[in-house]
Amino acid sequence: MTKLRFICLALSSALITGCGEGGARVQNLNSTSTPSPSVSPWDRNLLANGDAETITEGIKGTIEGWSKTADVLAMNYGGAPDEWQSGKPGPPDGRDRYFRLALAINEPTKEVTQTVNVVGAEAEIDAGTAECALGGWFGGWAGGDGSAQLRVSFQGANGAELGTLATEPPDPAKLTKPEMGRATMTKITAVGMVPPGTRRMEVHLAAVRPTQKVDTNAVATADSLSLVLRKTR
Repeated sequence: MTKLRFICLALSSALITGCGEGGARVQNLNSTSTPSPSVSPWDRNLLANGDAETITEGIKGTIEGWSKTADVLAMNYGGAPDEWQSGKPGPPDGRDRYFRLALAINEPTKEVTQTVNVVGAEAEIDAGTAECALGGWFGGWAGGDGSAQLRVSFQGANGAELGTLATEPPDPAKLTKPEMGRATMTKITAVGMVPPGTRRMEVHLAAVRPTQKVDTNAVATADSLSLVLRKTR
C-alpha cells in the first residue's frame, strides 16, 4: 500500500500541548495509551506524558508511558552541563523536564515508543474523514550532529502498517544558538490523513543524525509532544 503522504509545517500555530503531571511517582510502566470509551478521542492530546514530566521512581531512565531505552532520559532543565539554565525551559510552554536522547559514536539513531489505540474514532477513520496532527519542540545542540523527530505508524487490527506520518527533524546547523548553553529547540508540526482501517498508532520519538556523521557523540532534545485526531467534516 502506498505510504501516507504528509505535510510538515514548521512554526505552526497548531495545537501543541504537553500532558502529564510534574514530579515523580510510582506507577507501573504502560506503553499503550487507550482512550476510555466515555472520553472523546477528538481534538485533544492522546499521548501519555508528552512532556516527559512524569518519571517512574526507582527505575533509572524510565519515562512513564514510554518504552525504556538506554540514554533516553527525562532531564531537568539545567540538569545537564551546557544545556539550558535551571528554571528556563526550551519551549515557552515547557515545564521542568525535557526528553534527552544521547547518541554514542557510531550510533545512527535511537528511539522510545508508545502505542495509542483509536477507540471511538473507528467510523470516521474508515470513512476517510479523520486527520492526525503531530507536533512538539525538537532540536539538539546548535551546530551539532543530532536532532529529533516524532513519527507515527498507522496500523490495522492485524498489526500491518497502513501508512506513516512524521515531523521533519530540524537541521542542527540552522538552529538558533541560545544566549546560554548550546541546546536549543524549535516548534515543528505535521498533518496528514489517517488511513482507513487504522486501529492503533505506534508513536516513535527518535534521535536522528541529519548530518549523517556517526563518528561523534550527539544529543537530540524534545518537549511538549502531541498527537491530536481531528474530524475533517
